[in-house]
Amino acid sequence: MLAYGLPLAFYSDRHGIFRVNAKEAQGGDGFTEFGRVVERLRIELIHATTAQAKGRVERANQTLQDRLIKEMRLAGVSSIDAAQAFADGFRERWNKRFAVPPRQAEDAHRPWSGSKADLAEALARREQRTLSKALTFSASATRYAVKTTGPGVALRGAKVTLLHMLDGTLRVRFKDRDLAFTPFKTLPAPPPTEDDKTLDARLDAVIARNAKSPTASAGKGVDNGSARYGALEGALRQAVTHPTQPAHRSHKRDISTWPEKGTFLLCLDMGSERGPGLRTRVNAD
Repeated sequence: MLAYGLPLAFYSDRHGIFRVNAKEAQGGDGFTEFGRVVERLRIELIHATTAQAKGRVERANQTLQDRLIKEMRLAGVSSIDAAQAFADGFRERWNKRFAVPPRQAEDAHRPWSGSKADLAEALARREQRTLSKALTFSASATRYAVKTTGPGVALRGAKVTLLHMLDGTLRVRFKDRDLAFTPFKTLPAPPPTEDDKTLDARLDAVIARNAKSPTASAGKGVDNGSARYGALEGALRQAVTHPTQPAHRSHKRDISTWPEKGTFLLCLDMGSERGPGLRTRVNAD
């Protein structure tokens, strides 16, 4: 946006990132975080409603998620800086090969009139917090205390806005001024949620963290379970990433013969005396 300016409109599908899809939302202002950013930048949001329009968006996404990754792998890219440098050249080659002249040559982008700091503030993710009587608040599993030169009575119960900047820093704003604050306590954070794009990396981390080294010394007659980790990893991935495709089993408790109705629970048990394994339970309806 600093180089080319702000677009007049942004064309997207109806994903929950771009719009609130809940028909009867109980709260909020009717905008997603992305919607609030484009509202501050005065960019019009246009949501695709036809299959043809959505296809134009998905074709570009398919290129970025498939072909670009393969070309980066062939080029030996292994770091963020190298990937950024490669992406710039890839974009130039891609536009040179596939770009077509526009019907109107006039550039519809609006130049950004503010500073780089102003743009970073406009792009910041924002949250609302209420200060306690001790002038404290919580954010991202951390407790913070606002620092004041006096007793700070006027700030008790005050509504403040948290600005999560793109560089990872945090600002606390009250009305038109930023407040000084300091962290003093870390709270236990809940485990992150995973989707189809991050599930494999999470499974790799779980298995690597719990796997015993094949060269580790074990007591006489004690099975450290390292020989079974290969089969365990395959079974875990099969059950988690492809729950509708049960693996072939020949023993009597073949889960493919179990009734489809009910609740299927899967867990990875690393602390059993018999070594690591998959533990399952079915609650029939």
